[in-house]
Amino acid sequence: MPMRFVKRPLIVLLASAAVVLAAAGSASALMQLGDSAPALEISQWVQGKPADLATGRETAIQLIEFWAPDCPHCRDSVPLLNDLHKTYGSQVAVIGITDAEPAPVRAFLSGTEEPVIYGIALDDAGKTKIAYMEGFGISGVPHAFLVDRRGRVAWQGHPMDGLAEALEQMIVGTYDMEQQALRATADKLLGVYVYLAEQTRESDLLQQVGKRILACARRDAGLLHRLAQEIAFNKSIRNPDLALALRAAEQAFRIDGSDPELAKTREDLLRRLGNQAEGRTEAATNGDRGRNPHQN
Repeated sequence: MPMRFVKRPLIVLLASAAVVLAAAGSASALMQLGDSAPALEISQWVQGKPADLATGRETAIQLIEFWAPDCPHCRDSVPLLNDLHKTYGSQVAVIGITDAEPAPVRAFLSGTEEPVIYGIALDDAGKTKIAYMEGFGISGVPHAFLVDRRGRVAWQGHPMDGLAEALEQMIVGTYDMEQQALRATADKLLGVYVYLAEQTRESDLLQQVGKRILACARRDAGLLHRLAQEIAFNKSIRNPDLALALRAAEQAFRIDGSDPELAKTREDLLRRLGNQAEGRTEAATNGDRGRNPHQN
């Protein structure tokens, strides 16, 4: 089933689309991958040694996770962050940051199934969370950021969604930040595309956003497949652009032709487009039959 998107006011999504499409460089624009990482403003270290981006950039990658004691899913990422801390040692500084009070933080740490072994810090009046989370337009926790050795935000996302893979690539030197930035752009625009298709008649803008997604996700089979699925199977889209969906599915299939779900989506689109073509041919034929032979 296609991923669903939270409904947001049209003006918010159009503004997001404008920022992403035009890459506006205003002071109010969202941060992007490759931007300099904001400083960590910490009021207290609950456990672990203080970490400073300014002194650690040359020796360690920073893995920063924002979390909350009352967030049940934040417990799920503890084993992963522990494993990454143990695997990479001094190469990676793993830091969990929360703006909660000390008492619930300590209660959380004492109640985890697996003891937390990485650094835990209390945010200074939420300044660090605002800089990172609001900078990237993120509201939910847990959410993680990777800061490379040059002090740039190189990756951001849910800890269970590609963090370990991105970190491994950064360690061995194969990480492609430009490609990740394009993927992030495509991911944002996919939500914009769905909203426009469901809620508006902005066909010109919809086509522009669709083409931009194809360009940004040109090497990402998963995102291309999501676009194809949304167009093909989202019943709230009244006039689905099946041709665009097929382009996305074909592009994804060239990247990963072994995915059976992708193959099914592609076959379904080919069948539906074939049926549309047959319907148009039949309608045209019936129209010709109904015409007066003496009419031009």
